[in-house]
Amino acid sequence: MTVGYWRTEVAAALTAAVSAIRAQPPAAPSDGYSALAARSKIYNGLARATALLTNGPPSEKWSVPQEGKTRRRPQPGLADFYDQLCAAAGTIRDAAPADAHPGVQLLQRAADGVGVIGDILAGHVPPGQRPCSREGAAIRAGAGVPAALADLADLTLALIAVDQHLPAWVGLTNESATAADGTPPLRDPTAALEAAARQMINGAEPAVNLVNDLDVLRHPIDPAPAADTADQAIIAVTAAEFWLRRHPEDITAAHLQIATRLGLTAAVHAGRAEQPWWRAAASGAAALRGIPACGPDQAVADELAEVLRWLRPADDSARSQPDSPQVARLAPHLLSLAGALANGLPAAVTRGNLLVNEKTLQRPHQSLIYVITQLWRPATRTDTPITDLAADLTHLNRLRSPAPTAFPGPPRPRREAAPRDPAPSKTYPARRQPRSR
Repeated sequence: MTVGYWRTEVAAALTAAVSAIRAQPPAAPSDGYSALAARSKIYNGLARATALLTNGPPSEKWSVPQEGKTRRRPQPGLADFYDQLCAAAGTIRDAAPADAHPGVQLLQRAADGVGVIGDILAGHVPPGQRPCSREGAAIRAGAGVPAALADLADLTLALIAVDQHLPAWVGLTNESATAADGTPPLRDPTAALEAAARQMINGAEPAVNLVNDLDVLRHPIDPAPAADTADQAIIAVTAAEFWLRRHPEDITAAHLQIATRLGLTAAVHAGRAEQPWWRAAASGAAALRGIPACGPDQAVADELAEVLRWLRPADDSARSQPDSPQVARLAPHLLSLAGALANGLPAAVTRGNLLVNEKTLQRPHQSLIYVITQLWRPATRTDTPITDLAADLTHLNRLRSPAPTAFPGPPRPRREAAPRDPAPSKTYPARRQPRSR
């Protein structure tokens, strides 16, 4: 179920709650308190969703990107809208009983729906952490946020319609009054909140609401550790190389593409001589497709992507680009990573993880013109993209500095042998001369 589905369910529940409250008075004294508790829960959920969309409590400086332009424009009334939601929520928290009034049950259903919307958003853009998906990264960049905020403002207006009937239905006459059953007073920020919500709706430019298509994040929320220093980047690359060498059959197109882009970025940044080979490998890997990474495969790709973000931070990121000496420390480890990919490439091809694009000429039926058709098929070891990529990665691996062959410490001196006494010379008797006759 997507965010758009739950938004429709919440809107329908709030509309039906207005009719149920107008049609039937409270059946029990607890209905009033439960209705106010559900109302407070909805406002809290709307404020939480707003903060998730804006990466924290919004301020007047928060801005959204303009379509087709590089500059960002401020979102008018966003901070006031968030503050009014928090003020309207209050501190009433309670669960509706099973046999509650139909209007209370509808409000509770709307509160649960708003909570699910917040949970879906938190899966993609967890507070205080980096985005856990591509959609989350787009939201952090501002894509679809104004339209999503306008949808939240629409739900706020639907809840304000409920607020107009709640005081008389619960038995409260003004903000300072307290009902006979002990129900706390009901704050009525309807005028200020309605004005802020309408300002959000009017200020949103017509655009496709990408947030409506968000669904629950399927893979576990286990973000890769941040790489903010050269040491952390080296640890991430070394761990990825170790895993790829142990599981060569799990290499996917995502590993090849991220690793080659990472090597090319580091080589350009540090001004190293292997730039042409990294550029050729990155171009060859970009032409491949394959099965998506999942589980540990995705974790390895995420760690490499985190190192790439360290080398090439986004424009709106608080990170600063590392200096050349730090990148120069990372470059040799990337050459070793290229060797791990070159060794595992045949196993990945044999397993069918990679796809190549094959173009053929076909003539449609009853036509004299041939057309080019593209077909993705499983790669083989003899395909030109695979052989070229393997050759580039192998050459990069050979550019590594040879491993030292000397001992880590000075060699131990040999023990000199003790001088031996010369062997005594043997004496032989003189040869007898024959006697002359």
